[in-house]
Amino acid sequence: MRPVLTNGFSAHFRSSGLPNFCSVSLALHEYGYQAVGLRIDSGDLAFLSLMVRDAFKRIAKHFNLPWFEKIRILVSNDLNEDTLFSVNQQVSSILTIFN
Repeated sequence: MRPVLTNGFSAHFRSSGLPNFCSVSLALHEYGYQAVGLRIDSGDLAFLSLMVRDAFKRIAKHFNLPWFEKIRILVSNDLNEDTLFSVNQQVSSILTIFN
């Protein structure tokens, strides 16, 4: 399975991208599938990653689905060394970075 790509624009991401990803992931679970990961490709990568991880943890607890909080978070963009260092300092334990 490939990660789902969501729009990283903060306002749209919170009102559409993230809720849609979570809804589809929960629906897929009902049919025996598990989401593999969510990719963020724009916006404040560190902030959005932390927001996503928090949402995943809350959903995992609410629906008693421990695997949900372990869904991979991937970030990609026109990344440079400074961006990679900054994101890694803030959220290294919760995501995978691709350039």
